[in-house]
Amino acid sequence: MADDGFVQVAADGAGKKVATREFTRDSGDVVEAQQVIPTDPDTGRPLTAPPWEALLGLQRAMVAELRVLTALLADEFRASDRELEQLRSYHEDQLQ
Repeated sequence: MADDGFVQVAADGAGKKVATREFTRDSGDVVEAQQVIPTDPDTGRPLTAPPWEALLGLQRAMVAELRVLTALLADEFRASDRELEQLRSYHEDQLQ
């Protein structure tokens, strides 16, 4: 099987990108499979993605969990409040 390749579709095409893969059948024939990713023309985001509001909710939940884990780690390693705040800030920046 060949590596994945990506090509652009026409501006008025049905999707944003086409993922192209080559497969070799048992008979030795090489066939190509393509996947069109439909996109929202207003935002450019894939239509197959979950609702963006749900993703933001998940990000907020992850930040809350990371804060709890960071506090537990800071307590275990006896980190200062300044070090703890740096870790919290780092986690929040990574999720934005």
